[in-house]
Amino acid sequence: MTAPNIVNTSIIYGKTAGIVLTSTSGDLLINSNNSNKVLKINSLYLTNLSANSVSATISWNNGTTSFILIKDVVIPANSVLVLIDKNAPLYLEENCKLVGISNANGNQNINAIISYEEIS
Repeated sequence: MTAPNIVNTSIIYGKTAGIVLTSTSGDLLINSNNSNKVLKINSLYLTNLSANSVSATISWNNGTTSFILIKDVVIPANSVLVLIDKNAPLYLEENCKLVGISNANGNQNINAIISYEEIS
């Protein structure tokens, strides 16, 4: 299937998701194949909750290839990086996803919070 025409949508749900980034690559948000939806990402916050600087890599995957949004960007201790905001949204069509990884370990961690719209 294909993503819906967002001009003629019938349903828009506002949603928020969160995940802890670790040293193992993890899916932040997935729009599965044949979902008949498009996901509009309005914001993506990466929050470093540790007392040390940590780095993060975020990529967009179209089902076959990954494209890097940020690579090994250092997030200072106890601070927030706004990667995506409503002025520059990102759309996830079917079979696409956002993936994240960090160099955090032990008591270090990065929270990823995503605000998005599910459009169908």
